[in-house]
Amino acid sequence: MSIADEPFDLENLRKRLAKFTDAELMEYEKAARYMCTPDAPLGKPPRDIDQTLLRECKAEWLRRHPKG
Repeated sequence: MSIADEPFDLENLRKRLAKFTDAELMEYEKAARYMCTPDAPLGKPPRDIDQTLLRECKAEWLRRHPKG
């Protein structure tokens, strides 16, 4: 079961992402990024959950690897 298949809970999502390895986080970010492209959901706009997953993956990555 993927994160997107579970009932949406932002805090739960953040806790789960924090437990991922960098490789797992990159894989989820890659999948979320694809789901936000026009090609993914057969030409429909991206779902809110896909946009949220992408945003939270990026935020977790920056938390782990701050710029600067």
